[in-house]
Amino acid sequence: MADDDKLETTGADPAAANDANNTNDTNSTVLTDEQLAAVAALASTNKYAKQSKWTTFKELPREDKWPFFVQHFLLGTVIAAVAVAVVVSLVVTFLTRPPQAELTVAGFGLDDYTSQLDELKSGFVTQRKIDDDRLVQITGTYNIGGNGYTDDSAKVMTMVTAGDINMMIADKDTFAELNARQLVSAMSAAEDTSTLDGFAKSGALVDKQGEPTDDVTQAYGLDLSKSATWTSITGLPDDMIVGFSNINDDMNKTRAQEFVDYLRFE
Repeated sequence: MADDDKLETTGADPAAANDANNTNDTNSTVLTDEQLAAVAALASTNKYAKQSKWTTFKELPREDKWPFFVQHFLLGTVIAAVAVAVVVSLVVTFLTRPPQAELTVAGFGLDDYTSQLDELKSGFVTQRKIDDDRLVQITGTYNIGGNGYTDDSAKVMTMVTAGDINMMIADKDTFAELNARQLVSAMSAAEDTSTLDGFAKSGALVDKQGEPTDDVTQAYGLDLSKSATWTSITGLPDDMIVGFSNINDDMNKTRAQEFVDYLRFE
């Protein structure tokens, strides 16, 4: 009875109250015309949705192209450009890189004899029928007696260790210094005993100090004043000595032997 009295007192109908709530919920979800238009626009088909980015880029208005390009293509383009540059650089380096020299002769204190050394090299390349003159290097600009930038001591040591210098030409004092630094090999490292005996008979052998010797076991160089080829080239100094350096490679050894033959010690 209390409940009935309460209902009667408030005058509320439970069914009517429920219908009113449903009506309010329905009214609250009704969209305005502007909202419906917006939804329709969003739901419409995007003409760019199923085509490639490149096609989309071409169809965009001019003012939209750059932002689209930056967003979708710029990083890839930069990466591709860098990759192409690296490949081109490697190809150019490979194609223009000089071949590994088969004989490298280092001359000390011969800066003023470039043309004569070029003539010496040219004659050797021609005699041995070497098809690429870059395979033979004869340079006279090395120096181990200077100071600072004019001293090639560290460079020469590195090159000899790497096998990039196979023979040396120097005056008597420099030759003795090169031997003291253990940069010159004994003549027996490349020549056999019979060949060395022939050099001894011609008076061409010198020891570590650059002094004449007929003891083949003490021979470390050859006196270029005894070389018919060296003395035939006008202007070359006649007080120079040639010796072997690092000739562990078979090709270097063969070329060094051929160069000694070309010098013609008589």
